[in-house]
Amino acid sequence: MPRKSLSPTEKREVVRQRPYCFICEEPVSDKPLSDLDFDHILSLDAGGSNELTNYAAVHKRCHVGKRTKSLQDYREELRLNGEFGRLRTFADVRRKFNPSDEELRFQISYETKEITFGDGSKAMLYKCPNTNLWYFYHPLNRKYLESDVEVQPRGLEQKRLRNLALNLRKNFQLSPTVCRLVTGERRVKVFDGQHKATAQAVGNENETIDCKIFIDPPLEMVRRVVIEGHGPLRQQEFKTSELYKKLRNNYESQLKQWQDSHPGRLISEAELPQALNKTKEEATSDIVAFIVESILEDSSCEIADHVSRERRPGDKPLSYDMFSWWVKLLIRKPLVDEPMESVDNLREEERKNFIRLSNYITQNCLQGKWTPANPDNIEYKKARRLFYRASFREWAKLLCDALVIIMYVRREDPIFYRQVNPGEWQRIESACQKLIAHPIWMDTNPQVEGTLSSNIQKHVAKLFQDQGLNPQFLCTP
Repeated sequence: MPRKSLSPTEKREVVRQRPYCFICEEPVSDKPLSDLDFDHILSLDAGGSNELTNYAAVHKRCHVGKRTKSLQDYREELRLNGEFGRLRTFADVRRKFNPSDEELRFQISYETKEITFGDGSKAMLYKCPNTNLWYFYHPLNRKYLESDVEVQPRGLEQKRLRNLALNLRKNFQLSPTVCRLVTGERRVKVFDGQHKATAQAVGNENETIDCKIFIDPPLEMVRRVVIEGHGPLRQQEFKTSELYKKLRNNYESQLKQWQDSHPGRLISEAELPQALNKTKEEATSDIVAFIVESILEDSSCEIADHVSRERRPGDKPLSYDMFSWWVKLLIRKPLVDEPMESVDNLREEERKNFIRLSNYITQNCLQGKWTPANPDNIEYKKARRLFYRASFREWAKLLCDALVIIMYVRREDPIFYRQVNPGEWQRIESACQKLIAHPIWMDTNPQVEGTLSSNIQKHVAKLFQDQGLNPQFLCTP
């Protein structure tokens, strides 16, 4: 559905229906229309309509930073940022919901294997066959949960909290928050799952939190379990990514040594120079190389068969150096700060985004068309023009600039280090199709062929400019 431009009359009607800024909730009815922006509350991609009831007025200052998000999603993101921005540790969550430090009331019966709480609710007790520890599962009121600083003195990561809260609104939670009940103090202390508990309690305003609670476990045992669980016994030492698998395989002993000396910590790319005893330049070069290799070795990457492993392309359209340059053009520059296993680390999404783009180019430009054994084939001549070195580099940059426009990002921002929504992919593929279908690739003028094959970048750039091949052309519906 195309986006609708509101008339001044329609804008005044929107203000009459909602006489406040949808984001900051301050009045807007006294503001001139020129000081306001009008946007969808629920985006068209998410099923919203162009009806006036789906529009709201916002101050221009409040609209900055929204980008492609709907007003509804952006307002909620700002609310979550405000809520989570006031929290430094899980102890702040208890102070928020239990300022009087109310103790948990309960009674345990090991005979009947149940625990009864002050509100009358009950939970069954279970006994671990290996440790003989008693434990139970219960949706506990959020006000009784406190930070287990003796075991897990971690701070809270604001961006991780926001992403978790939004994710858990539409997906079920894989595992409960894990705690220990200290019966003598009548306190429940969270030692695993503090971010999940905070996201649910503060972000999603859930009054109860699903918990697995051990009764009076030895403190040293809990500490050992946490350290080993975040160290050598981790189910995944790194995020499920071909990039980080390759990194792990190459530097396994050094990374294990770093983890052993930083129990409970997740390593990030930014910490690799220290962990691997490398300079920043060396670690950056390694990460880029691993990203390129992980893309080429991915079974879903269709362009891999068209990339030469040599410095020169030979009979293939792309040399290894040309392909590496293209990857670096679209990825976020290493070294990123987000831990490798964190939900905030988007390297895997970045890889998949690049593969999807390169697959589209491959399917429409190369598959069945790249036939160097038959150089007179019309489709091959077109593909040859597209992949002359300077020609390729120039259209790759134009396409990159088009992606910036399509996704409403700044040119200096990483292009593919993000979730790309279906509507954006539709526009990206449309831009690729316009690029491939441009008449320059089939132009019979000998000067066009001469310029494209000359591999002189500035001459190719001027030819594209003269022929109207530019980012704005690629983005035009």
